[in-house]
Amino acid sequence: METPGFVKNSGQNMKRKIYPIIILLILGILLASCSGRSSMTASGWASVSTDGETAYVSFNTQVIAVNLANGTERWRFPTEPDPKITFYAAPEFTPDGQLVVGGYDNVLYKINPQNGQGAAFFDGAEGRFIGSPLAASDMIFAPSADHILYALDKNGQVIWQHETEEPLWAQPVT
Repeated sequence: METPGFVKNSGQNMKRKIYPIIILLILGILLASCSGRSSMTASGWASVSTDGETAYVSFNTQVIAVNLANGTERWRFPTEPDPKITFYAAPEFTPDGQLVVGGYDNVLYKINPQNGQGAAFFDGAEGRFIGSPLAASDMIFAPSADHILYALDKNGQVIWQHETEEPLWAQPVT
């Protein structure tokens, strides 16, 4: 004859056995993805900017504009994924209302936030753009992994540049 205590203890014992298995599976997945032994290359991490109505998400091979009111996609840049381009940094708004985002292909892109039309804005860096650019006044400051902070005008022309000892992966501040 079974007692209520026996059933209760069996359930607790089962929970105690499942938790370590779940924890081990999670740890295994995390360690496998961080081991560096994978043949896959990094595909980026999501970064977001917003104007209050639209979220601009840079992730992997595209920048995607999402309507915050209803979650629908407004546009993608480029319209078709380009395996040569990967975006890590969040897009930055320029004083003239455009978006600037750096690519892992050493190119800074300027995108119209209304329709997603964009093109190369600056391609003079030797290193990748991982950190977000900073738009301040009438200049854009673009940190590059080539150890250079580029100060650009609104047309993407270099005003000045500053070389550092290490690669620049973070957004500059004023």
